[in-house]
Parts: sequence; C-alpha cells; structure tokens
Amino acid sequence: MEEIEKAPKTKRSVIARYPLEYTLAMVTFTVTGMVGLLVAPCFAPPDEKAKITALFLGITTILTILTFGLKRYEITLNDEELCEVPIIGRKKQIKVAEIKNVKIKRSKAISISSEKNKIYIDPAITEYKQIADRLSERGLV
Repeated sequence: MEEIEKAPKTKRSVIARYPLEYTLAMVTFTVTGMVGLLVAPCFAPPDEKAKITALFLGITTILTILTFGLKRYEITLNDEELCEVPIIGRKKQIKVAEIKNVKIKRSKAISISSEKNKIYIDPAITEYKQIADRLSERGLV
C-alpha cells in the first residue's frame, strides 16, 4: 500500500484591528483641531489667546497620538499564541498553552491573562467574533 503524505497543518491566523471608520474619524477630528489651533487665537480676546492656544494644542496632540495609535493597534491570534500591539506601549504576547484566565466583562471586552501579561480585546475590533469563537473552541471561555 502507498503511504499518503499528510500535508503540514497550516496556521490559521486571525488579525483584528479597529474599523477604518474609527481612524478616519480621528483624522477628521485631528484636522479640525489643527484648524481650530490656527483660527481660534485670531478671534480670542488678547488676554485669553495663550490659554486657548494651549487648549487647542493639547487637544490636537492627544488626537494625533490616538490617530496613529488606532492605526497601529492589532490583535493576532493563531494556533500557538495571541499577540497584541497596543495603541501606546509594548507588544504583548501570550502563548495559548500559558493562558490562565479568560473572562468576558460587562462591556463584552475579553480579558485574557497569563502569568506575565494581560490582554484586553475590545468588542469594537473587526474580527472580535472570530477571536471569541476560537477561544471558545479551545474551551477557554
């Protein structure tokens, strides 16, 4: 009899990000903040110009960070590990075998923790349902 070669198992991977609409909204708000930064001091009373400029500069800075952060954010789940690239901060990885606890919060966010790391999965990301299904297939949820 002939031996049938088994094809190697392919890694099924789920990559989730925030929807494009979120990023476009943040870009719109950032541009609006920049326009406000240029226009508002022109119409402000002389003694309030510094305060209004500082306010708009702070708002625009926060919005710019969030815009790049939403573009950067990514959750990757494959057969071996779960990886999160957060809006701000370092990349976190949890091997599926090391997952200690999985909880679904009231907000429907999934909290996954291991000995060293904790990852929160926001229900607003694009592939949330697939990630939840994959975790429940493994009996973790």
